[in-house]
Amino acid sequence: MNILNAVLTADWKLFKDALIHLILPAFALSTIPMALIARMTRSAMLGSAWPGIIFALRAPKAWGGVR
Repeated sequence: MNILNAVLTADWKLFKDALIHLILPAFALSTIPMALIARMTRSAMLGSAWPGIIFALRAPKAWGGVR
């Protein structure tokens, strides 16, 4: 409510103060969704990249090594 009040009254000092006080709660509330997205992204990457990694690790042995 302070942000709306600050904009309507053109009190830019109050506006800056209200924005600064919103940064920490916004960051704290966004960490859980960011963790879920990171976990899903990691799972998808491992699921799709794992066969290629196994092939790449076994290939030098099948060809007699890289020279």
